[in-house]
Amino acid sequence: MKVGDPYFRDVLDQPTALRTTIDFYRSAHGQSLLAGATETLRRGPHHLWLSGMGASLFSCFAARHLLEDSPFTHRVEETSYLAEQGYAGRHKPGGLLIVSQSGETVEAVRLLTAQDFAIPTVAVTREESSYLANHVDAVLPLAIDADHSVAVKTYVASTAVLLMLFNELSGGSAPALHTALDRGIDAIEDMLGEPDSVPEAVTAAVGSAQSLYALGRGSSYASALESGLLIKETAKQGCEGLTSAQFRHGAVEVVEQGTCCIIFSGSDETTLGFHQRLIEEIETYGGTAIVVGPETSLRQVGGIHWPVPDVPAEAVPLVEIVPIQLLARRLATNGGVEPGAFRNTAPVITVE
Repeated sequence: MKVGDPYFRDVLDQPTALRTTIDFYRSAHGQSLLAGATETLRRGPHHLWLSGMGASLFSCFAARHLLEDSPFTHRVEETSYLAEQGYAGRHKPGGLLIVSQSGETVEAVRLLTAQDFAIPTVAVTREESSYLANHVDAVLPLAIDADHSVAVKTYVASTAVLLMLFNELSGGSAPALHTALDRGIDAIEDMLGEPDSVPEAVTAAVGSAQSLYALGRGSSYASALESGLLIKETAKQGCEGLTSAQFRHGAVEVVEQGTCCIIFSGSDETTLGFHQRLIEEIETYGGTAIVVGPETSLRQVGGIHWPVPDVPAEAVPLVEIVPIQLLARRLATNGGVEPGAFRNTAPVITVE
């Protein structure tokens, strides 16, 4: 297959990147690093702060559900907020996790500089020689090369690392999680076997939209946020990511003809029921709903269907973002934009 732009190369390279990351943590060295990070976070009170910026932050939302079965409470915040606020207040973290693919973002550096007492800190980063990696107690490397443009491989790899870490903190079965992730990788590989297969109905609906939203619940909230960022960065088209529940609390007022909502359906009955009602609302008000999810669940909801393979819950955030990566490229190409090329910022924000 002839591969064109650098962004597309990263999209197609995701199965290989994920296998590289997961195989690294199957090795004795990787298992030792996971154990060390787990021990670091268990040193203090079992209250974790999870932090990042952009796609790194979104990966925390994609994996945090595994902490619900652990003894840890958690809080997810932008690194910028923590750096600005410091550790004021009564509820200080027992452990801090910072996700930064470069390890050099200005917010991460400021946060570590602002620490006024010892907090067990773990970094998830691609760069083991970065400032971040050299100023924390334990480092979990992504074990892959950098993306050529926007965060594609590094987003899914960060999510996979966090899933493995949170599974360890929860006392879950590593082999079971690895099996789930392997199924997710196989599904991604199948979807990328036809990388130009964006449904025409989807292209038409999004291409003609005057306003675009991406909506999800649970771990799919991460996919909604990442979709908003991907479409903005890759295609230079506005797209807002929200929880589908939050969308109904006011934002639904903007829905009219020309509004398009991408909805990550989820697969449990409660979520499906909620999304069916939301889809009906959107269509009643003149908007268009594009629903991304397992084909078996899509039969129960309306909208324009964009099916993805049915995979275990842990792998859902890895799989359901792939259609949006392909859509973002299609939108860029149709708009005469080089997919993922930065025009107003650098890939790593290292200055105020």
